[in-house]
Amino acid sequence: ADGLQKVAASCVDNTQKLIKLLETNSAITFPFGQQVFHEFVIALDVDIDAVLERLAAQDIVGGINVSRDYGTQKGTQKNGPQEQGSDDAQNLLMICVTETKTDDDLAFFANTLNDILASLKEGE
Repeated sequence: ADGLQKVAASCVDNTQKLIKLLETNSAITFPFGQQVFHEFVIALDVDIDAVLERLAAQDIVGGINVSRDYGTQKGTQKNGPQEQGSDDAQNLLMICVTETKTDDDLAFFANTLNDILASLKEGE
């Protein structure tokens, strides 16, 4: 049980480290909060699939596009942070951080994501 506790603690620590790195970018919000175990959701103002494609080009598994699960589709409200009746689906990305990630891995992910977001906003 001690080993499992160490793994779980490492997951939480790594997740909080990544959240701290990501929260410095004003283009990233946390619609479900930041008190999490090792998965969290970020909202972006760019297309999640485009972000995931660019992360994959850097050999990074960036997460899961959960926009369709928690956004509004065709005017139908689903569970999520959107206001009732909103017709705009948020671009939501679920990220999972494990005990295997190093501080360098986390920094590389955050820096790469920030670069991708800036590039997409510039229309590249």
